[in-house]
Amino acid sequence: MDWFFSSNIMVYAGNFFQNNQSIIDVIIVLAVIKVFGHISKTLGQPSVFGKILAGIIIGPSILGLVTQGPLIKGLAEIGVILLMFLAGLETNTNRLLRSLRPATYSALLGVTFPLVAGFMIGLLFGYGSGTSAFIGVVLVATSVSISVQVLRELGKLQSKEGFTILGAAVLDDIIGLVILSLVVGISIGGLSTLHVGTILLKVMLFFGTALFIGKFFFPFLFKITGKMQVSVPLVTTCIIIALIYAVAAQYMGLAGIIGAYLAGLMVRTVNQGGSLLRSIETVGYSFFIPFFFAGIGLEVELGAISTDLIFFTIIITMVAVVSKFFGCAFGAFIGGLPKRASLIVGAGMVARGEVALIVAKFGNDTALISPEIFTVMVIMAIITTILSPPLIRLFVR
Repeated sequence: MDWFFSSNIMVYAGNFFQNNQSIIDVIIVLAVIKVFGHISKTLGQPSVFGKILAGIIIGPSILGLVTQGPLIKGLAEIGVILLMFLAGLETNTNRLLRSLRPATYSALLGVTFPLVAGFMIGLLFGYGSGTSAFIGVVLVATSVSISVQVLRELGKLQSKEGFTILGAAVLDDIIGLVILSLVVGISIGGLSTLHVGTILLKVMLFFGTALFIGKFFFPFLFKITGKMQVSVPLVTTCIIIALIYAVAAQYMGLAGIIGAYLAGLMVRTVNQGGSLLRSIETVGYSFFIPFFFAGIGLEVELGAISTDLIFFTIIITMVAVVSKFFGCAFGAFIGGLPKRASLIVGAGMVARGEVALIVAKFGNDTALISPEIFTVMVIMAIITTILSPPLIRLFVR
């Protein structure tokens, strides 16, 4: 009887965990992320460093407690959108425009250095010109989502270097999109001036439409929703706006985080209330944003890389860090920023994050790169994202 009773308990327990695995994953992520973030802050590091490390530990590389299923991935996508929306909501547009010159130089050199370096490394390791060019394109990508969080924690998001990083990231995304289209066009033999012109037209159409709607429609929208007899209507309206802008940006070929950031900028122009910012922070940081940080760590699969590619992975990661750091830092310096601020800009642009993962996945799906190269690019994106927070903190100090 005891054996039968024990076996039934084990069966029931197994069924319970199997049927509720998604909820259990959510519980584990939220609990572990908060604990590791606290430990990281206690040790004098940005909390984001501990949060990413937590994702690696509970992910498939070490403990295997959580996998990045559809639920975790969906929550992570919403999390990064809210994170960038908050960055836009905090940004002073006038100060951002005053940082346009160093941001432009930083973006141009921050694209040129990694593109050339990645292409040369690919050729050096015996890959064809098409594959080598695409490796360079992946190295061009920049994701400032992590940098935004670190700068917010250090009180530097509203500094000149913070505005330069944000401006350079927007320009970097546009330039990278054009370069990606050029490389793909050359690879498939279908490159034309019309194709490149169409891309530029879509980018201008997106920004023009987004700015027009934000300036002329948002005041009316907030006036209407502010009178609704429901709970927190303005907060819900802002979240909807952030999601719509992110989806529209992706539809036009840009990264969704650029659309979310632009949405935050436009909302700030019509609603300066600090209570709105605090409410969205509560929604984002209490639930959605932790999944974005955890998702980066969950992407790491250390066993997926073969021993033959370890040396190439090390070299490509080093090139990714050095080329982006010095390219962006030098660009910011010749654009007028002082030396220390330029180094902070360079460190803030190192992270490749989800933008590089998106570009690499496109290359893998279209057979522009092999699955092995794709794995290397994923590991490079993860490592550069992990390195960015301590680098920023180092130069801020």
